[in-house]
Amino acid sequence: MSKFDSNLSAPDTTPPTVSSTDPASDAVNVNINSVVTATFDEAMKPDSITIGSVFTVSGITGTVTYDPVTMTATFTPSGNLSDSTTYTATITTGVMDLSGNAMAADYTWSFATVDTTQPTVSSTSPANGATGVAINSIITATFSE
Repeated sequence: MSKFDSNLSAPDTTPPTVSSTDPASDAVNVNINSVVTATFDEAMKPDSITIGSVFTVSGITGTVTYDPVTMTATFTPSGNLSDSTTYTATITTGVMDLSGNAMAADYTWSFATVDTTQPTVSSTSPANGATGVAINSIITATFSE
């Protein structure tokens, strides 16, 4: 009679995936002081995320941390993001789950920051300080944006 161990399981060969991001893909009016996060569908090897350049945001440098409790990688920019700018975040296939499975493909998403530039008046008609303006003149102002 042979003994059967019912606790055996097949090895994990399923690649991890990104289950959510913040900012979300195609988000607009993102605050310029935001961090960028990606949450995975399973626990990840922290050093596969924090070492090298597997989690990047276009046009800005920063540091990456990983929280194993929430399974979330966080990209903290070295300074504020620029206003009115579209950024692309990428997580490469260099990240691995605890079983050593890499993501099947790079995960990329984009978002746009808020416009923080205040408009200015670039011209007026009649011009500021004009004299002899007819009382029935149309008054206009042109703004910088």
